[in-house]
Amino acid sequence: MLPKYEIETLRKYHSYIHSIDESICFNNLSERVCNATRNLIERGLILEIKEGGREHTQYMATWLAGAPVNLKGFLSSSEEGEVRQKVVLKFTLKGLDLANKYNSRWFRIKFWYEEYIKNHPIWLLVGYILTYIAGIFTPLLVNWLSSGLGAK
Repeated sequence: MLPKYEIETLRKYHSYIHSIDESICFNNLSERVCNATRNLIERGLILEIKEGGREHTQYMATWLAGAPVNLKGFLSSSEEGEVRQKVVLKFTLKGLDLANKYNSRWFRIKFWYEEYIKNHPIWLLVGYILTYIAGIFTPLLVNWLSSGLGAK
């Protein structure tokens, strides 16, 4: 499973790129988004289309035809964290499948549960209260059952 900021970055890219044939230009990426993007490229989930490379015509078509998507403020921790660069990205098949998985309702519920509910300290208090209640009612239940069985 990917780290949280990489999952959020992958989901953000998936909200703009919907197939492996699409490529979109993104700009105003924060330092965290640049790091996540580099990690996603290294994992083979997205491809960076560079100017002058094999995909030069695709780069130019994306650059000229589509308006760049501004990611200013996405995953930034401060104003100084903004990196002024443009990057043209597209999904690999593996990356698109993973992005579809991470965008599913069930994954988001599971992710929310693990993030906010699973290890929350409130469960320690709930467990203590339930143990206390069980400690009160168990002897009463035992007395009630033993008196009911002895009466017959």
